[in-house]
Amino acid sequence: MKRKNLITYLIIFSLLLADLILYMGLIKIFFSWDTEIIGAVIAFIGAVLGGVITYFGVRITLEHRDKEIFLTSVTEKLLLIDGLINTYKVYINAVFMLENSNMGIDERNKRIFNLAKSILEQLNEDNEKIYKSMEYESIQIIDVYKKTLNGMTFTSDFTKEKSESCIEKFSDIFNVIHLSKEQLEKKYYEYKS
Repeated sequence: MKRKNLITYLIIFSLLLADLILYMGLIKIFFSWDTEIIGAVIAFIGAVLGGVITYFGVRITLEHRDKEIFLTSVTEKLLLIDGLINTYKVYINAVFMLENSNMGIDERNKRIFNLAKSILEQLNEDNEKIYKSMEYESIQIIDVYKKTLNGMTFTSDFTKEKSESCIEKFSDIFNVIHLSKEQLEKKYYEYKS
């Protein structure tokens, strides 16, 4: 159990214990200590302890189950993400080559425009792989970049600014995929230890 959780539970337990002592003192002042009151106090303490033990047992079981499910599916997810990284690494390399080429600006913009269309088609083809291998937040970020990229490809004039913006979106998409792999690996090593 984590230290922060342990401290929280100790504080809650201390407050319950203080309340119990206070209530026992009030009962002693107002009522006489007969066997029914003592039995009720013992039953209450037993019920609270039983509930706390059950809570911790269920929580530990659910955490263990989550770890087991993750560890059984992580290999498949990592394979899918590696495939995505290899696919989009080709596009990143093509962008790098275009940025460092000495062709004319119009020709370069035209090639980046065609590359943007290719990446959008590839993203649509890989949609199922993306959904199977990534967290939903990452998928939403990629969808935003896809929509932005899609909007840029519908224009007739593809300027240098749009070209640079497309390159930025390419690298952002690749970074999201790469970050997802790092997060999966980190979670895997946490669960394995």
